[in-house]
Amino acid sequence: MNGKNKKTPYAIFLVVICLLLAGCSGGSGGGTQPTSPEESTNLAADLAETTTPPKMEKIKTMAESRGMTMGDLKDAAESMGMSVEEMMDMGESMGMSVEEMVDMAESMRMRQTMDMGAPMDYSQNTGPHLVDHSQYLEANQQNAQPDIDPANPPKLATSNFIDLDPYIRITKIRAAYGHNYNYGSVDYDPTGKSCSSMKHYFDAYTEQQRWDSDFGSYDTRGVVKFYSPVDGDMYQLIPKEIEQGTEYQFYIGPTGYSQLVFTFHHVDLLDEFIVAGGGSVAAGQHIGYIMRPHGQGEIAVAVSNGANTEYISFFDVMTDEVFAEYQARGITSRAQMTIPREERAANPIPCTLNDGSGGKFYSESGDEESFQEWQNGLDNWVELTR
Repeated sequence: MNGKNKKTPYAIFLVVICLLLAGCSGGSGGGTQPTSPEESTNLAADLAETTTPPKMEKIKTMAESRGMTMGDLKDAAESMGMSVEEMMDMGESMGMSVEEMVDMAESMRMRQTMDMGAPMDYSQNTGPHLVDHSQYLEANQQNAQPDIDPANPPKLATSNFIDLDPYIRITKIRAAYGHNYNYGSVDYDPTGKSCSSMKHYFDAYTEQQRWDSDFGSYDTRGVVKFYSPVDGDMYQLIPKEIEQGTEYQFYIGPTGYSQLVFTFHHVDLLDEFIVAGGGSVAAGQHIGYIMRPHGQGEIAVAVSNGANTEYISFFDVMTDEVFAEYQARGITSRAQMTIPREERAANPIPCTLNDGSGGKFYSESGDEESFQEWQNGLDNWVELTR
């Protein structure tokens, strides 16, 4: 990257988002062309001249683990008007790891192949990925697709997404818990001065249990089930290898509502969906289990019209029958589960956007112990009753 014209990391990041969302990343609409072995070899040689061998090998290994060639990385970089080395330099300047940058390149390759715009989802552990609506957009293109008002979305979720019984607390939308989760949406602040998590965490353990790593005999892993909340399609399975095996992030789009998407994280997905690469699901259908030891449940819901993406609460799209399950556990209103955007803006919480871990919330006062106690308090969590 030319040092005379070096942009700030955040500016570059916004340019990348623009390229991805607005479809201005180049190409004639036919997707990327396969890269020949010769091109891949030449690129590897070029990189060897400009990149240290360990870094070159790490990039190559990471790409191959995702079924990509070095030529695929070159295509992704060129779609942004830069070389692979410049793309990696950009990632490093933003605090992203090589793995995260390869993930982004993979997502861009998928987008180029499908030739469509899509919102981005940056998850803490898997890096950036496209939320691709193409499968059910195409399947439902003969039907009128209603526009969805994020302030008044349809109550489509006729099933809970998880076994509720073991859980004792749930984070609110825009809570300062976990990591910043709003990239590519109207809530995103590129300065990192006002951050928020736009998904719900479900926890079966108390704050003290997590502090002490003393969970007793009960483990959510492999016991708590995930379910599809709607009739629709599961798509874009994103695997990640962890100590316990392969966990998945994926998306479910409800039939007939292409602007809405449900995002699942850290799931031990049933084999039938892994083999099929997703597929049709029915509301209430069992799709997987909690993957991580003493893991939390997570759910995100986004409304995207192609130009804007807005995350909303799962409670805003569940039917009265599903909400009754939560009322029986002490939840009094759907609004209780969301911190209003105006309230978060008036009380901003900063995060370290370029830390390579998804944006860690921190206290400007420096009193991390008090801040962590506050993070686990009722400003960010709603406690369930028995």
